[in-house]
Amino acid sequence: MMKESNSQLFLALRSVMWQLLVLVFICCAIFCFMPSQGLTFLCGGVVVALPNIAFAYYFFSGWRKRTAKQIILTFYVGEVIKMLLSGVLAIFFVKWFHLGLGMFIVGMVVAYLTFWVVAPLMMQQRKGVSG
Repeated sequence: MMKESNSQLFLALRSVMWQLLVLVFICCAIFCFMPSQGLTFLCGGVVVALPNIAFAYYFFSGWRKRTAKQIILTFYVGEVIKMLLSGVLAIFFVKWFHLGLGMFIVGMVVAYLTFWVVAPLMMQQRKGVSG
């Protein structure tokens, strides 16, 4: 059971890793043409990616030992924590680094889209490997 819990955490963290890789790749491309905008884009992506890492650790740490009701409660609490952390990070970056909102929001949207595309692909790949 512990091994399966670790594999679920690994799968979640791997999808966040892909999210970060896509963000860094696009950031480098933007940085070549607009240096300040590239870093702003990356900050927007970090606002989404870091809370995803926190959620993965919170939700997948020992989730197999919980009842269905506890899993649902843990999921909702994890999502609230993730949203609060995203909000705090967004306020921090925008207020203290005086970033342009346009590229910052584009970075957030790209991070969300990457996660929504990569996660189902990884689950589909896992189904193909296991069955």
